[in-house]
Amino acid sequence: MGLSFGYNRAEGDHQYLSGAGAVRHLVDVVSRGGRLLLNVGPKADGTIPREQRECLEGLGAWNDLYGPELLGVRPVSAESARAVRAVSASGSDEAWVRLLGHGDHVAVVADASVSQVSGLPSGFDYSRSTILTPGAACSWDGQSLHLQAGENPPRDARGNVHPIVITAPSA
Repeated sequence: MGLSFGYNRAEGDHQYLSGAGAVRHLVDVVSRGGRLLLNVGPKADGTIPREQRECLEGLGAWNDLYGPELLGVRPVSAESARAVRAVSASGSDEAWVRLLGHGDHVAVVADASVSQVSGLPSGFDYSRSTILTPGAACSWDGQSLHLQAGENPPRDARGNVHPIVITAPSA
């Protein structure tokens, strides 16, 4: 979860994944049909370093809320995934979003900074989307999904906001 294959006392916070960063990494891997293996490197006395604990706790907290969305995922086609565009509230189009395909619905997982997602794959009824993130909101205008993370979105131990999750049923 850091840059080393074990505990490295020279590494600091900036070399370790945050809980939110680990969630993004996990969702990215799962969205493409993969599995994620994490390495925990204990210190010489057997304790798990705070930075690694915080990463795992953040990943676990997100998984408690949205874990079922990671099960039975079928990757959406590469063409569909490339067509998706996310825009952040600041107007940047470099915002992070991933799709988790399921037989009866699709889950849209996006950074809390994302305000709009367009180019979503057909076959889903985005007008009946459900936001799973407490306090967040979403709406569909016929072409784009509009998102609001809300006043107090879930955060990891470092204060980073966890990605939000929206589901849309099959059409």
